[in-house]
Amino acid sequence: MPVKIIIGPNGCGKTQKVEAEYRFDRKLNFRDSYGLSDGGYYLQQRWNSCEYDMVPTMRESLEIYTDEELKSALLERFGIAPMIDKEIILLSSGELRKLQLTKALLTHPKRLILDNPFIGLDTPARNQLNEVLKDIATNNGVELVIVLSREDDIPEYADEVE
Repeated sequence: MPVKIIIGPNGCGKTQKVEAEYRFDRKLNFRDSYGLSDGGYYLQQRWNSCEYDMVPTMRESLEIYTDEELKSALLERFGIAPMIDKEIILLSSGELRKLQLTKALLTHPKRLILDNPFIGLDTPARNQLNEVLKDIATNNGVELVIVLSREDDIPEYADEVE
């Protein structure tokens, strides 16, 4: 499936342009190194993790998705299956991105928009996430629209850069 890149400096309106011009099934909007901007994951929780008795594990956060075969395949492909019982607040930035991508793919989107997926990741995590995204585009039949601020983040498998 095609991979389209929308690139420009921070604050130039890339996200609004994508939301206005593209129909999409799912959008993941990364704002910092610890997760999504949707309020589902807090740095404060990580900092105060010892204060929580019931912190959900990755397995618990995936319980609502019923396609067990796809779930298992995605966890294996992304290399996060061994940590299925790890508490979410203990996941690294890269592991959390892979979990969020797994959740998004379990909804069977046709088009997935990723806003700043590499923000806050170190070079090895960026490279690993890039391989995951390439795999999604080539093997899952999902069109990717990736919003970036840095030209260095443009993947070699991009079909179009705007």
